[in-house]
Amino acid sequence: MKRFYTYFLALAALSLLTVAAAPSTLEKRSPTDTARSEGVRGGQLEQGGAELGQGYGQGGRELGRGAAGFGRNLARADFGAAGRSLGSGSAGFGKGVATGTARGFKHFGLAVRNVGEKIDRWASDEQ
Repeated sequence: MKRFYTYFLALAALSLLTVAAAPSTLEKRSPTDTARSEGVRGGQLEQGGAELGQGYGQGGRELGRGAAGFGRNLARADFGAAGRSLGSGSAGFGKGVATGTARGFKHFGLAVRNVGEKIDRWASDEQ
């Protein structure tokens, strides 16, 4: 039971950090509009955000499935299977968050690289 509370507290802390780090709708539009005015394709920034959302969503669903299996197995007094299902759900959560973060920041990196290339071209044209 102590392990369950540890997982629950870790999940609660992670969800609070995710909500606190999520930009508001005004802040979401600002970087994209700025990037478009600088000539960067807004699609890369938008696609990066979509990849983040999909990965985090998939991770949350996997954790929910594991927690549901945990509850079912716990009700049947099958403690080994309960721990296994919660562990597999936690592993799926970690995988979803990791892949979503990697794919999303790959797109963000491409957008930043394009801004740098544009600045380099602009600086070389001035000289």
